[in-house]
Amino acid sequence: FGSPVPVPHCRMKLIRSSEGLLGVAKYRCQHVRGFAKMKQPESVISMGKRGGKVPAAAWLEQGLTRTATPKGKLTTGIHKLNMDNWLLYDPEEAKDILKLKGEMLSDVETRPSVYQCAEDSPAPQLEVLEMICSYLPKRFPESFEEANGVITALSTGERLDVKQWRAKVEEQQSASSERALEAVSRLVQEDFVLLKDHTFHAGCVVSSFGRLRERFNLDLREIHSKVHGYESDLHNPVTRFFNGLTPDKPCWRTNWAFTWHPSLKPHPERYPHRNAYAAGSKDRDSAEYMMRKMEEKGVGDAIWLKVEYQTFRRLEKNPDCVLFSIRTFVDPLTTLETMPEAAKLRLASRYDIIYTLYCVQFIVLQYLQWLEQITVKAGLPDHLSVSSLFPLPPPRR
Repeated sequence: FGSPVPVPHCRMKLIRSSEGLLGVAKYRCQHVRGFAKMKQPESVISMGKRGGKVPAAAWLEQGLTRTATPKGKLTTGIHKLNMDNWLLYDPEEAKDILKLKGEMLSDVETRPSVYQCAEDSPAPQLEVLEMICSYLPKRFPESFEEANGVITALSTGERLDVKQWRAKVEEQQSASSERALEAVSRLVQEDFVLLKDHTFHAGCVVSSFGRLRERFNLDLREIHSKVHGYESDLHNPVTRFFNGLTPDKPCWRTNWAFTWHPSLKPHPERYPHRNAYAAGSKDRDSAEYMMRKMEEKGVGDAIWLKVEYQTFRRLEKNPDCVLFSIRTFVDPLTTLETMPEAAKLRLASRYDIIYTLYCVQFIVLQYLQWLEQITVKAGLPDHLSVSSLFPLPPPRR
C-alpha cells in the first residue's frame, strides 16, 4: 500500500501553502461502507482489448488513482471489483513480460528474488491455479484455449495441465506441488502474492516490487514498517479491510509512483529519490544523479511513470488466504504531454507528490513546473503558481 519514505520535512509546509487548492482535486469519490464509490476502470481497460496498449498515464487521466486525501492523509483507495476486470491481458506485451518472468524464474541466482512459498502453501496455490485457469479461457477466448483440462496461451504457446497439478498436490509431491503459483504466473502478466492471516505466505513477483526474500513470512505491519504514515493512517483501515474481505466481494485499487529506470524488473536506478536528502542522510550521490539526469534529459525524459493495478480476492476453499494480484504499467513521463487532463489532475493533487517523490524539493518543484507548462499549453491553466509553494531554492550541487 505504499513505499518506504523518510519523515517529510516539507510535508506540512506544502500542505499549508496549497490548502486552498487541495479542495479542487477532481476525484468524484464518496466513501460508503468503507469503499470509495467511484467509476470502474473499464475506460482504461478497454484500451488493452485486442492487443491495445494501456498507457500508465491513462489511470491518472481518468482519476482512478491517488495516494492521499485532500487533507494529506494516506488512503487505501479500495473499490469493489467487477470480475470482468480481474486480470488484464495484452497478448503482444505479454511476450516480453513472460519472457522476463521465465528468465528470472529459471536462473538459480535470481529465482529466490522472484519466487518464495511456505511449506504449507500447496493447497491455496492450487486453488489460485484453478481460479485463474477457469477465468482465462472465458474472459479472453481469443488468447487462451482449454481442452481436456489443459490451458494454452495462444500468443506464447505456454501450456498448463490443471488435472496434473491437482494430482501433484493431492499426492503431496512437495518438490513440485509448491510451484503451482509459479506455473500459473507464467501464463499472465500479473504478479501474485498469497497472504495467510495477513502474512506473506507465497509469491511470484517480478515487476511490481523487489526484496521478495526479505518480505517473505512478514505480516503487513512489518512489510510496511518503513512507509511513512502507514501506522497512523493505513494500518487500522487495511486490517479492517482484510478482515472484512469475503470471497464474493473482491476489490481493487491502484498505486502510482515515479521510477528513474524503465526496467520492469528491480533495478538499482529505479528509486534513487528514496534515499536522497532523507532525514539525517549525509549521502548526496542519489540527489546528484537525479539532478544531473534532469539537466541532461529534461524532466519528461528523465523520469518514468509507474502505475500498479492491484486486486484482492479471498479464497473459498482456503478462506484464511487472500490472493493479491499486481499488474504493472511503466511509461515515459512524456506520455503526460499527450494527456493534459492527466497532467491537470496531478497538478491539482500536489499532496500526492509528497509521498511519491519523498519530499526531494528540487525534484517536486521541477516536476510541478513541467506539469504546469503542459496544462497551460493545453488551455487548462491552474490558478496557483507552482513556484509559490517552494520558497526554498533547490539544494546546491
